[in-house]
Amino acid sequence: MPKHNNTEDRLSEIVSEHVNRLVAAISEAVREDIAGQLRDFLGGPTSVSRPGRLARATPNGRNTRGCIAPGCMNQSKGPRFRYLCTDHLGASRKDVEAWRAAKAADRARAGRASRVVAGANRPGAKSRRNMDCMAPACTNVSKGPRFRYLCADHLGASKRDIEAWRTAKRAMPRGN
Repeated sequence: MPKHNNTEDRLSEIVSEHVNRLVAAISEAVREDIAGQLRDFLGGPTSVSRPGRLARATPNGRNTRGCIAPGCMNQSKGPRFRYLCTDHLGASRKDVEAWRAAKAADRARAGRASRVVAGANRPGAKSRRNMDCMAPACTNVSKGPRFRYLCADHLGASKRDIEAWRTAKRAMPRGN
């Protein structure tokens, strides 16, 4: 077994110390880079809500709402701050109520338009039943399948009349 002198021991000690420092510096740099990428991916520097926890946010911003002030594109601070951004937190209550009403009207208008476009073709939607009264020339709305598609005026009709109306209705082409 060869004998090690002090110079070799000191040299190996210096090299191992430098390698350990280099490994620590590289791991810290990688950790900071990953943290920065996650912060950008999850919504910027405000993504940390509590120390050690990430805020609930998705990359497309579904769980975040914008400020309700008209024309403001900033992210709101949430329901506790009445969905206002930091720029508009000092707004008067009257202005905030007006903005909230306008935002609700816009949302309702957009929801109504999307429902009209989607119609009964959206997944999971039930087909619409014809709820007209089965009696001929009656324009009333029926009470539904439980009452044989008859309106309140024709519920007392005889079984013979109801059967005749039903066969006439079945003979008609679909969609009428």
